[in-house]
Amino acid sequence: MLYDPNEELPFYVGKGKGKRVNDSKVISKYNNPYKNNVINAILNRGYDVEIELIGWDLVEEEAFRLEIESIEYFGLRMNNTGCLTNMTYGGEGAPSGENHPFFGKRGRDSLHWGRILTKEHRSKISKSNTGKVHSEETLIKLSKTKIGTLNPMYGKIGEMCLNFGRIVTKETRNKIKKTLGNPISIDGIEYITMKDAAVSLRMSPNTIRDRLNNSKYKNYYFIKK
Repeated sequence: MLYDPNEELPFYVGKGKGKRVNDSKVISKYNNPYKNNVINAILNRGYDVEIELIGWDLVEEEAFRLEIESIEYFGLRMNNTGCLTNMTYGGEGAPSGENHPFFGKRGRDSLHWGRILTKEHRSKISKSNTGKVHSEETLIKLSKTKIGTLNPMYGKIGEMCLNFGRIVTKETRNKIKKTLGNPISIDGIEYITMKDAAVSLRMSPNTIRDRLNNSKYKNYYFIKK
């Protein structure tokens, strides 16, 4: 979950691994203008985006399920049901590993790995695509593939969404937070989430997260449910 350091509730929920989990600048490159605007506003104020892990070492199906449950509980800003900038109700993220559609097509697994295009070759490719415009007939065909029920967002946002108009109270959000959060222990004291620990101990959530992931700090650890 991503937090504005000045807010109590998260503004984005998603799954990730490696650098994407801990680097807000990497996360801001993904194509979600609503999330990007919030991240850029936080960075422009001189703060860091706070990242709270609510699940770790999960298989993809478990990660998707937790993502969907979290988004359903916290709600979306775009249809006034909650606080998240997510554009869907989750589960649509690109599969990872061998399940990813580009597995074997990019990087070292690609048949073209290491291939170097000459400047002349690149110039020919560029010229062949310069000024290329779809005909009106092609544009109509492309448009028809995204109309109505064929649109991938059909039924997920707006009045067609099952959760349209749903209002989640602050009390309900707090209950959800307790249910979804991974409790942690610091110096023998249990906290529901890293953010709760940060507020109580007057520490940065980023510092707490770093210590939880550093074996040097034996008194900082996650409590598995």
